[in-house]
Amino acid sequence: MYSHNYITQDMFLNILQKHDTNKIIFATDSPWSDAGAGIEYIKNLPVQEDVKTQILGENAIDLMNGNFRE
Repeated sequence: MYSHNYITQDMFLNILQKHDTNKIIFATDSPWSDAGAGIEYIKNLPVQEDVKTQILGENAIDLMNGNFRE
């Protein structure tokens, strides 16, 4: 779990370096945080656009379709 309200950007970037980006998805299960702010936060990260695209949608689509990338 990651929330831009709880860990620093450096911590999140470290997570991205240590784990395959095709295993990370953006999701929300509650109204307690602003999902729009979370999306903007991901869009503004200093990472490649394809990584942002994976996190913000492609990985979730693959998961729902049963397409697991190794």
